[in-house]
Amino acid sequence: MTITERTSGVVIILDIAGKMLLGDGDVQFKRKVDELLEAGNNQIVVNLAELPYMDAGGLGGNS
Repeated sequence: MTITERTSGVVIILDIAGKMLLGDGDVQFKRKVDELLEAGNNQIVVNLAELPYMDAGGLGGNS
């Protein structure tokens, strides 16, 4: 899974590509969102157009 960050005005857009799976992408995604929130960014859009598969762990089922 890859996460690409871009901005549009004050909005941060996270483009997610690949598969978001428990123990892999879910940790990476949570870390990225936490990093943005800690930096004061609270307008975040998650683009899942290139994410063909996400398991329950990727959805935060074990959090």
